[in-house]
Amino acid sequence: MNRFFTLLAVPALLSATLCRAQDDGFKDALTTIMRDAPNQFRNIKGRQVSDNMYNIVWDCGVKIPGTVAARFVYSKGTFYEGALLQTDDTVAVRTAYNHYIQVLDNCLKPQGYTALATENLKPGAEPWDKVAFLPHITPETSLEKCPSHVALEVTYSKERKNYTLELYIYEH
Repeated sequence: MNRFFTLLAVPALLSATLCRAQDDGFKDALTTIMRDAPNQFRNIKGRQVSDNMYNIVWDCGVKIPGTVAARFVYSKGTFYEGALLQTDDTVAVRTAYNHYIQVLDNCLKPQGYTALATENLKPGAEPWDKVAFLPHITPETSLEKCPSHVALEVTYSKERKNYTLELYIYEH
């Protein structure tokens, strides 16, 4: 019986350790991107991949653990966009959504950020609020000194019939 328990406990402990390590890497990468936000991410943007009348897109020079794709976009301001999950499984979306809200809360709350949930109006993604993590600012805070903010949201693609859990880091 003890041997059976040990065989079950070791993978669970290893999994918990790996999740913790991933969260630590997540926080480091998130912080690196947020710190470069006042520079419009100049120090960590990769090569330019596209340019049209609506936006400019660059490769991402920093890998946030857990992302399946990431890029920097300029469209009325510069922001980081990273896909954390793409699936048609609503249970997987809910699990990942709750996990990343907790991870972001643990990373950003100690820095004075507050989570604000707003209704998601994107068709198909209504069950999941858009959550923005906003810094504390005062009336004296200038736009140039305004820290970046972070958002997590779910989108739904009718064409592909799947959900994407997206992480955004905005320059202001």
